[in-house]
Amino acid sequence: MKSSVKLVASTLFSLMLFANPVLAKQCVWNKAGFILDVAWVYDTVVYGTDQILLGQGTCIEGDGYDVILSIVGGDIADSIAAGAISGALAALGFVFGGPINAAIAAGAASVLNNYITEPQNIFYTGPTSSQYYLDVWGTIWDPQVGDGGPI
Repeated sequence: MKSSVKLVASTLFSLMLFANPVLAKQCVWNKAGFILDVAWVYDTVVYGTDQILLGQGTCIEGDGYDVILSIVGGDIADSIAAGAISGALAALGFVFGGPINAAIAAGAASVLNNYITEPQNIFYTGPTSSQYYLDVWGTIWDPQVGDGGPI
């Protein structure tokens, strides 16, 4: 009887000494069509930053962090898209009516670009779950966040 009590006591003591506590972690997963900049903030102090590509995630050990999500290079991608729209409309104008229609189409493209929203650089600031990934999806003009799969 005494030997089994000693065995149980020594086992419990060993577990207390060598067992690692299971820490919570918070994670972000990028499903969006852009590079995602992630800043982990705890009590107004930035504890880490990551840049993650499409189909990748990042985690931080612990609980209670807020995250700041922003788009890397959104302004550059927006300029490229605007140039592509202008070029495509000018080419269509030239094919279907020559240089005068190309100039009119290019002018129409600049008007159209005024209605395309600016990309959102910082688009989310807030907490993440310690049970589910914070999924990010969408475009530079309309990024979205929500709960993903379990961590």
